[in-house]
Amino acid sequence: MFAYNLMLVILASLSLAERFNILGSRYVPILCSMIFVIIFTSARGDVGQDTSNYLLMYLDMENYKEYLELGYYYTAKTFSDFGFSFNFFLLITSIFSVTLYYVAISKFIPRKYIILSFMIIFCDLYIYFNISGLRQGIALSICLFSSYFAYRGRYFPFIFLVVLATLYHKTAVLFLIVYPLLKLKINFSFKQLSFITLGCVFSFILSKFFLFGNESLSFMKGINMYLSEEYNTFSINTYIVGFLRRFYPIFLFFWFYKNIKNDQITKSIFNVYLFGFVFYAINYPIFQDITVRISSYFIVFESILVVRIFMSLSNSLNKSIVLLMIYFVVYYKIFTYSSLDAYKYTLFSVFL
Repeated sequence: MFAYNLMLVILASLSLAERFNILGSRYVPILCSMIFVIIFTSARGDVGQDTSNYLLMYLDMENYKEYLELGYYYTAKTFSDFGFSFNFFLLITSIFSVTLYYVAISKFIPRKYIILSFMIIFCDLYIYFNISGLRQGIALSICLFSSYFAYRGRYFPFIFLVVLATLYHKTAVLFLIVYPLLKLKINFSFKQLSFITLGCVFSFILSKFFLFGNESLSFMKGINMYLSEEYNTFSINTYIVGFLRRFYPIFLFFWFYKNIKNDQITKSIFNVYLFGFVFYAINYPIFQDITVRISSYFIVFESILVVRIFMSLSNSLNKSIVLLMIYFVVYYKIFTYSSLDAYKYTLFSVFL
């Protein structure tokens, strides 16, 4: 738990240094925060539920070729064939993902709040994917970066990047729906909200077909486990907690709507986040893990949405309350992970 708390303190301190320009240049705390996250990621040992499995695959890539997406397979095989250690491979992939996360955030958030925005990702999705589910962590960072091109209407680079992401995790194909979501003009009428809800259901049906309904994908590693009744044990308490964790950005959006009603970027980002939230709310009772994984492609925009709402506030009391709320949610998330045995932080010496 100490390692996670230390990282949280470091990121929070550097976010303040960035906000108030304490170090003379906002690039300095941004770069320092990236370095700390990269070291934290690449120096780890058997941390997370899947890291040990990725190590086994890395040491014997040829036998796992049929289970892996081509992009990840050839990337990992290249480093493995050249004799690089697994932790060096983690270093390269973390540099790649962290850089994309920060660049993507910087396209929507001005320098001053970039570290605060990334901290929201780090304390949840980054730990869940980039520390454990490595392939989807890479895909998620590519997708978030691609969203900038989607917002700008540049569909060729957007589609190219999403296709690239699918070479690391097939579920990234669902991110294509972000393009029309960012362009959607919502006035929060019943008709439009119903359309989003139906889109969530339709997206779930598609994901079920691509990932589970196609017999050619039956060889996917762990597919039977993901679909088994034992693996999908519904807990109402877990659902409520997950629901509330994902609901607070929606609450902030409507509570402070008068501050952001003319901010098209925030409203477009909200479209994507709302889609992910509704998708989670509808499908979690059916397939828990799969729903979390798929909805994460849209929930990741929490980091941008919440910070942009915070930026729009002029009242110092409101800003303080929202900032405290962000810190509370961030700490709760990282405390949850650090309390799990699978995420007990150890250094890479366990791999030697």
